[in-house]
Amino acid sequence: MIKTYQVQIAFILLSLCTVFVNKYVLTILKFTYPTIFQGWQTLVGAIVLRLLCSHKKIKLNFTTVHRNDLFRSFPCLILFVISIYSGSKALSKLPIPIFLVLHSLTSLITMIGEVAIHRRVVFGIKYILVMLSMASAVMAARQDIFLNPVAYKWMIVHILSSGVMNVWSSVSESKVSAIENLFMKYVFSVVILAPSSVFLGDALAARNFEYLYFYKFYVGCVFSGVYGVFLNLCTIRLKARENTNFISNEEFMESIAKIFTAFLSIFVFGNTFPATGIFWMVVNFGAVTFLSYISWSQHRTIITTATMSPPHLLHSSPRQQSPPPPSPPQQQQVTIDNHSNTLNASS
Repeated sequence: MIKTYQVQIAFILLSLCTVFVNKYVLTILKFTYPTIFQGWQTLVGAIVLRLLCSHKKIKLNFTTVHRNDLFRSFPCLILFVISIYSGSKALSKLPIPIFLVLHSLTSLITMIGEVAIHRRVVFGIKYILVMLSMASAVMAARQDIFLNPVAYKWMIVHILSSGVMNVWSSVSESKVSAIENLFMKYVFSVVILAPSSVFLGDALAARNFEYLYFYKFYVGCVFSGVYGVFLNLCTIRLKARENTNFISNEEFMESIAKIFTAFLSIFVFGNTFPATGIFWMVVNFGAVTFLSYISWSQHRTIITTATMSPPHLLHSSPRQQSPPPPSPPQQQQVTIDNHSNTLNASS
């Protein structure tokens, strides 16, 4: 059986490798054709999931899935394609630390969704941390010495699509499992991105790619898909265990992975930032990490309260009164004995 700490270490390493390989292909090799690159990644991911299913490592069963469940998952599939496409366009132009800092703004979209849909008012320290993460992300982006307006526009699309996808996933009542949903996302992305590469001209433009016959290009494309699918599987495993302790929380592990990835990317890719930019990055990562602890503690409190509450208190209506308790057996026995003594005395 896989230990929790093994999943945590694998999650951090896979996050690091996925971002680095994608950055290498998109920026170093300059393969800026997201329909082909993301289509290839999702195709590899779907093949890997199918191989794992054939070896009975995971379970993919769509025979019990209702048509309504597929319709509920359809907006999430569209948002997933938009998210990976826009994220690829943004990562190709932005430094990795700036990309990871701005990605934390998806928590703001999630918070707005909770307020609008679940009627959960965010206040106190959680509200302060969300605002601090948003302000620090904006201030860190302003310190980017290679400011690219087009990249930031794609980053905004990536933030909005990822945030709305998280909100939709939390409110949809689909009976599809997380692994089956991931497989659906991969297959749907291949179906959408394959013809889009022809309509958008990426398929013709890629014929003139400088490193088209360079073996490192194909190795990077394959590993990017393999790393991505196993990263998503680790994320699913962490979400299944996040109620046990805080260290197993997926949001906390994601923030730790971002810190390691951003720090090492400065040395691997040679990014330079002013001191004020590094300061705002540290503030952002610290606020996001503390915010993950606050969110986990609140979620843990709700689960603990629901578990410790009696079932008749959880499901009974406030207007419905509980039936009176039955009379004690000793009191009934005394009444029967007194009645029998009266009959004996009369006889």
